Amino acid sequence: MRFVTLLIAVLLLTGNAFAAGQLRIGTLAGVEPDALRFTHEVVWKGTLAEGAALMIEEVQAECWCQPCAAPFPADGGVCECPRCGAISRELRQGRELQLASLELL
Repeated sequence: MRFVTLLIAVLLLTGNAFAAGQLRIGTLAGVEPDALRFTHEVVWKGTLAEGAALMIEEVQAECWCQPCAAPFPADGGVCECPRCGAISRELRQGRELQLASLELL
């Protein structure tokens, strides 16, 4: 799990434990936020992250419609504009898996 590896590397480099971490996860990132919420305590046990809070911001997928010059939600990865029916090739957001913040102790 790259996120856990990144956190452990940061903690080892700084020598600090942390109190909380915030992630931004897109709906098309291939990561299940509920699974992370459920398992983070087990994964972090015995590390400098043990006991830290995990906050997750879910980012809804959004495409850009060129003919309408407007964004639209890409629910379930469907990139068909609900206004004009054009198929978008431009996914503006929804694949994020970002460490948004880290609160060190």
